[in-house]
Amino acid sequence: MSGTPPPPYRWFDLHVLRTERVGPSLVRVTFGGDQLGEMVTGGRDQRFKLFLPRPGQPAPVLPDDRGVGWYAQWRIQDPAVRAVMRSYTVRELRHDPDELDVDFVQHGSVQHGADDGHSGPASLWSRTARPGDRVAILGPTAEENGGVDFQPPPAPTGS
Repeated sequence: MSGTPPPPYRWFDLHVLRTERVGPSLVRVTFGGDQLGEMVTGGRDQRFKLFLPRPGQPAPVLPDDRGVGWYAQWRIQDPAVRAVMRSYTVRELRHDPDELDVDFVQHGSVQHGADDGHSGPASLWSRTARPGDRVAILGPTAEENGGVDFQPPPAPTGS
C-alpha cells in the first residue's frame, strides 16, 4: 500500500541578508535560512507565497497548522494580525551559500517619510527591510510543483 506523496512545497522561515536598490523603482532583497537548500525552482517564472509581518511584529503571524489546511487556517485569522500574504517570483536561487533573491517593485512614492497611499504592503516592507528581518515563504521542493506557468515550446528539430 503506497501513501500519498508529500506536496512539492514546504514552509521556510527566512531572514533578510541584504537589500540593494537595483533601479529607481526596484529593490532586491536577498534572503537566507537554515533549510533554504531544500528549495528548488522549476522554471524562469517560479512563484511562491511570501508571508510578511505586520508593522510592529517581529515575524509573520502564521497558522498553527502548516499542513494541507494552512490556507483555511490563515483565512480565519484576524486580518489585522495575520501575516500579509503575496505571490512573488524567484529572481535567483543560489546554493552554497543558500540565498534567495526577490525583486520588489516600488509602487507609489514616499515624501518626507509618508506614503502616498499607492504602495502595497510588500513594497512598503521592502523599503525598510534590514538584515535579520524575518519572513516566511511557502516554496517549492520539487521542480514539478505547479508554480511555473511559462513552459517554452520544445526546441525545433531538423526537417
